[in-house]
Amino acid sequence: MIPLRRAIFPNQKGVTLIELLVAISIASIIVGVISAAIYSSITGFNHLTEKQSVQEQARLVTEQVAATVRKKAFSSIKLIDSNTLEFKNSDADYTSFKYEGSKIIMTTQNNSNQQVMELARGVTAMPFSVTKPGQEHEIKVNLVFGGKDIESYTYNSTIYTKNWSE
Repeated sequence: MIPLRRAIFPNQKGVTLIELLVAISIASIIVGVISAAIYSSITGFNHLTEKQSVQEQARLVTEQVAATVRKKAFSSIKLIDSNTLEFKNSDADYTSFKYEGSKIIMTTQNNSNQQVMELARGVTAMPFSVTKPGQEHEIKVNLVFGGKDIESYTYNSTIYTKNWSE
C-alpha cells in the first residue's frame, strides 16, 4: 500500500528550504504582532494603575487638609513657606502639612501628644496658597506627582473655610 502523501504528490520527498523560510517568517511575524499587543496592554494597565494611585493619594491629602480645617477652629493659619501649611492655636496645639523630599508629612500636636503621619509619596511639588476673600479663607492645595510610567500629574483643590476670627 502506498502512503497517501506519495499518492497525491509522487515527486515530492520533503520540504524545500524556501518553504521552510517562508513558514518561519510568517510565524515570526505572528509572534511579533501578538507580543506587541501583550506588551501594549501591560504598559497601558501599569500606566492606568499608577495614575489611579496618584489620584487616590492626592484626594487623600486634600481630604485630610479639609477635615483638619473643619474639625476645629484654629486661631491662625500660617504658610511657613510655599510647601508648609500650619493650622495653629498654640505651640502645643497645631497641625501642619509639609512637603519633604518626595513625601507629604502631616504632624499633629495636641498638648504633649504628637503624631506624625506620611500621607503621600512620589510628590514632586506641593505649593500651598492662602487668601482671605471676605468672610472666608481660601486654601489652595496644588500637588504635582511624578512617576516612572507617567511624566507628571497635577492635582488642584480649593478649600473654603469660615473666618476663624469671628
